[in-house]
Amino acid sequence: MHQHRNANRGLTIYQNFIFRPKYYKTFTLGLFAFLCAYVVASTFTPVQTSDASTVTITNNTSDYYITITSADSLPLAVTSKPTGQLAYAADTINITTNSDNGYKLYVSTSGNDNNIYQNGSSSTASSGYFQPTTGTVAAPAALAQNTWGFALSKVTDTTAAKYNPLASTFANISEYVNNTGAPTTDSTWAGVPTLANSEQAKISEASAANAPNGNDFDIYYGVDASTTLPTGNYSTEITYTAISEGVNRFPTMQDFTAEQCYNMATNTSINLSDSRDDKYYRVTKMADGHCWMTDNLALDGTDAAGNVRVLTPSDSNVEQNRTLAPNIENGTAADASAIQISSSYANEVTSTCDATALPNCIVNTSTKYGNSYNWKAATAGVGTPETTDNITESICPKGWQLPDMLGVYSYSNLMLHYGLPTENTSSGGEASKTVQQSPLFFPLSGYNNNATVGKMAAFWERTTVDVNLVSSFAFNANNNDFTPLNANLKPTTIAVRCVFSGQPTDPTMQDFTTTQCNNLGTNASTVLVDRRNREFYRVVHAQDGNCWMADNLSIYGQTISAADSDFSSGTYDIPASITQTTEWNQNIYNKPMVDVAHGLGQHATNDPAYYGQVYYNWTAAVALTNGSVTTAPGTSICPSGWQLPVNGGDTTNKSWAKLLGPSSYNITTGTQLIENSYLGFTKYYGYWYLYGASENGQGSHGHFWSGTPSAETGAYHLFYNSGNVNPQDNDDKGQGFSIRCVLR
Repeated sequence: MHQHRNANRGLTIYQNFIFRPKYYKTFTLGLFAFLCAYVVASTFTPVQTSDASTVTITNNTSDYYITITSADSLPLAVTSKPTGQLAYAADTINITTNSDNGYKLYVSTSGNDNNIYQNGSSSTASSGYFQPTTGTVAAPAALAQNTWGFALSKVTDTTAAKYNPLASTFANISEYVNNTGAPTTDSTWAGVPTLANSEQAKISEASAANAPNGNDFDIYYGVDASTTLPTGNYSTEITYTAISEGVNRFPTMQDFTAEQCYNMATNTSINLSDSRDDKYYRVTKMADGHCWMTDNLALDGTDAAGNVRVLTPSDSNVEQNRTLAPNIENGTAADASAIQISSSYANEVTSTCDATALPNCIVNTSTKYGNSYNWKAATAGVGTPETTDNITESICPKGWQLPDMLGVYSYSNLMLHYGLPTENTSSGGEASKTVQQSPLFFPLSGYNNNATVGKMAAFWERTTVDVNLVSSFAFNANNNDFTPLNANLKPTTIAVRCVFSGQPTDPTMQDFTTTQCNNLGTNASTVLVDRRNREFYRVVHAQDGNCWMADNLSIYGQTISAADSDFSSGTYDIPASITQTTEWNQNIYNKPMVDVAHGLGQHATNDPAYYGQVYYNWTAAVALTNGSVTTAPGTSICPSGWQLPVNGGDTTNKSWAKLLGPSSYNITTGTQLIENSYLGFTKYYGYWYLYGASENGQGSHGHFWSGTPSAETGAYHLFYNSGNVNPQDNDDKGQGFSIRCVLR
């Protein structure tokens, strides 16, 4: 999704294309259905719609706007043949802008892969997929078997409403304007590029503002299907990107907000520019719920005029102005006491690896190596040779940070969410290949810009290990080492990637008030940031009159304090995740326990999409060191101003029973609870089953603690499955359940 940082804005419309092969004679293939659905994006906030897709983004200061309208369905049918059968569908685009400089419009896939796979697969190991044609807009080509592409209709009358000069290179396209006639073997097509390469496929432009009704033109999508493809659904997603001329290409990383990140779909990408130098980067919403750069940082030590760059709190992750230094030349001696930035390989793409000699090296021409930085440069000059503390400042843009060694903003946590190793291993060849590909795109950018480029990679974190070493994420495609818990010497120059942790202006859980809650309106929601670990949560003003978290709590492995948490004094250590099942194999209620790996479904026998994020025993949930109490402690690991629900009937305020009871949502089954669009119970999250020392119920049960004990060994909680909801269920305190908090 794109927009401009200043007066002129850009936007994105997504389209899903679904191909369904059908039988042809004795071959297991046949009719295609070419459908499209839309995700409309306005200022980074996706909205599902089944109507015709129209989006307007207006800048209230200058009243500049861009509007794109397109159809809401594209019917297509084809009967496959052994020699291949061509099919096509037309989408009519209307684009309007009042920008004096006009616009350019591009088409691309929404993600970073432009193959169309069978049954939602994302790998060429799939038994059937369409590749993009090798044709381009400048030199379109006929579709080969099992390829796909787009074409622009050739209207020769320059005064016609749908005249598009960019269509002049396409052959015979005028034959099927308005779906009349049929393509011939001479018809030519261009491949749809990936999002990162969207500028390779410009499909329309205007040098001045449109007339009030805008510009109309047709774009055609075609496939050539042979009977070698197996029966199944084949799908991809298309993005239209409109850019006003004469202004910044993309919205900025510095203006990105927690709500915008939250509302992105998992594994989707956008391009954001860095306001400090206008370079742009892919940003992807990862499965850990966070937005990560998926290109390496390439900020230089000097600006375009050659002046040494000064980072400020308004544009960078710094607390006061920090001065960088000019980029170093090759051969410069490593020095931990000086800021050293190297751009030797910054603009080279990852096609430099020897894929024959290095079977775990992936060629990916959409990813660049970026600059490399020593520790002092990565920390904006704050991290000195003597530093032993964790550094909160960095060369990252404002609102972004270097990852932590552990916790929700760590590479280890990111790997966990993709089923990759979270401990160092010398058998990490497959993991090394996985992280180089979509959606992670970590390139083999090397160390110190030397011969290791194309063989290995390392990325700075902000956690110091000792006076000499700083934590990092690294992998070596040459010898299969995969080390998410790596460490590097401070003089080493390696890559930087930043993770979005929210702007200083993003509203926080701790500052949210009952007045703000009531101002939301019933069933309205907002996104808040937990100050303790910068995690984002959706909060809904529910029908019981209270504001509830609509996401599961996710905090572990850190010390929290009364200043930010739901207790009155002191600090509390939330345990790190268990590392083996034998640590939690009995009714442990006399000490706090936390589990993340199993909460994510990493070892689940059911669908791993069902997870509770983090499981806590009751003792951890109520912020105690020994949970053998029989009265409610009135404390919890919720943010300050929030609490665990209390146990009680459907008239008891801040209870599960009242929230789900007849005076509120009147929910009596888990099916109804999951279908409720307000409360955010989108899955049967399961739980950690202490007696079996394993995850349980993922896909069939949900369990959420209350703060009320029932006995020395038991406590109340919410239980639900497809046919039942029990808001006053009673179970052992040693079980690992999920947590939702309610505003006090």
